[in-house]
Amino acid sequence: LHNDVKLENLFVVGTGGTTAQLQAKIIDFGLASFPGKKPKVADRGTNGLAYCAPELLNQAQDDLLPVLPNATKEMDLFRLGVVLYMLLMKDFPNPPITPPEPSQPARQLERLPKWRTLSPACKELIGRLLAYDPKTRPTAQAALQHAWFHT
Repeated sequence: LHNDVKLENLFVVGTGGTTAQLQAKIIDFGLASFPGKKPKVADRGTNGLAYCAPELLNQAQDDLLPVLPNATKEMDLFRLGVVLYMLLMKDFPNPPITPPEPSQPARQLERLPKWRTLSPACKELIGRLLAYDPKTRPTAQAALQHAWFHT
C-alpha cells in the first residue's frame, strides 16, 4: 500500500499533445506498508491528515486515533478520492463526502457551483471513493471500470 497518495506524490509523463500519450505516475514510497500492518504516518506539515481515511481519525478530536488500525487498500482508495476531488474542485473535501447512496452526493456539495458542473457519473465515483464506510468503497479495479472513465 502506498499510504501517502496525494497530489504532491503524483505526476504525469509522456510525449505528444494527446492525453492518450500521457501516463500518471506515483512517487515517494517512504510511507508504504503491507496490508494488515500498522500504517506509517506522514509528517503533519505535509497535509497528511487532509488525505486520511475516516477510519484513521478520531472524529471527536479531528486527529489520528491513539492506536491506528492496520493499513488497508480501502485507505489508499479514500486518498485517491481526495485527489480526484481536489483536481476537479480545487479544494479539500471537508468534511469528507458521505452520500446517503453511492449515486447521490452530499447535499452540501450541491450548493457548490463547481460541483454542479460535474457529470452524475463523476459525482457518483467521488462519492463512492470518499465513503465513510471502507466496505462500501470500490476496489481499484472497480474504480477503473467505473462509467466515468468510459464516457
